[in-house]
Amino acid sequence: MIRMKIPLLIRKYSEGLKPFCELHIRYTPSTGRPVRGVCHAFVDTGSPITFISQTDANRLNIQPSKVSSRTMRIGGSPVLMYSVKNMKIKVMCEDNKTIYDLSLPTIGLAFPIQNNTQSIKNAKTLPSIIGVDMLKYHKLALYFDVANDISYLEKH
Repeated sequence: MIRMKIPLLIRKYSEGLKPFCELHIRYTPSTGRPVRGVCHAFVDTGSPITFISQTDANRLNIQPSKVSSRTMRIGGSPVLMYSVKNMKIKVMCEDNKTIYDLSLPTIGLAFPIQNNTQSIKNAKTLPSIIGVDMLKYHKLALYFDVANDISYLEKH
C-alpha cells in the first residue's frame, strides 16, 4: 500500500531545527472579501490546537470575530484564541501533483491578550502552528530526521 506523504521544511526556530509545513489557505469571511494565501506552520506535537498566528493573519488580511474567543497560554505567553470556521487549508503532497485537504471544522487565530509592547512582541515571534488536533483528525504521523534533512507528514 502506498502512503501519502506531505513534505515538510526543516527550519531554525526557537534555538533549534523544527518541522514546518507550507499551508495554502482559502477563507471567505461572512463579511468582506475572500482571502487566499500561503503561510508556513510549525508542526508542534506539544500544541493541542492548530492556529494561525497574528502575523500570518494580518498578512493574509484575516480578521478575527470578536464573538468567540478564549484565553490560552501558548509558548508561556497568554493569547486570545479566536475560532474561525470555513477556512480551507490545503497542502501539496510529495508527488507535487496531489493536493490534500487539511481543513478542520474550526481553526484558531492567536492574538495578543493585551495591547502592550511585551504582548505584541511575543505575538510577533509566534508562528502559525499545526497541532495535535489536526494530526489526529487527519490521521497523520510525523517523521522528523534532522540528521538527514528529511521530514514529512504521512497519512495512515
